[in-house]
Amino acid sequence: MLKKITLTALILAVAGLVVLGSSTALAQSETTYPLIIQRIAEKFNLKPEEVNSVVNQTRQEQKTKFLADKKAQLEKNLTEKVSQGTITEAQKQAILEKFDGLQSRREQDRSDMEAWMKNNGLENIGPGLGFPGFKFGFGMRGMHGW
Repeated sequence: MLKKITLTALILAVAGLVVLGSSTALAQSETTYPLIIQRIAEKFNLKPEEVNSVVNQTRQEQKTKFLADKKAQLEKNLTEKVSQGTITEAQKQAILEKFDGLQSRREQDRSDMEAWMKNNGLENIGPGLGFPGFKFGFGMRGMHGW
């Protein structure tokens, strides 16, 4: 039981580091899993694909929550602007629609970039190509000031 709790805490900590774009060593082996995934799998006698799956699932959950929180804050700020008479309700809705559209475009851009990198044999090199946070959070830095 303690082993499972420790493993869960460790996996969540690793996922947090990955989401935050930490500079964790991303050395790749022939299985293409990051070194941290391989080490956790070895330490707790797990399959690397299982550890990777938990990390990816946690990363996706955190991303979903982050975006929902960001949109909720935007909507709160816009509602305040409407009540102050700074913008109209129609303008608020237009801004929210634009936010959703930009998010969809970022997701598509990220998918396109991943496909392009895979087609060019570059999928295992990780971040650092001048694409901000590419492999771990590409597009999450947008909408500053909203």
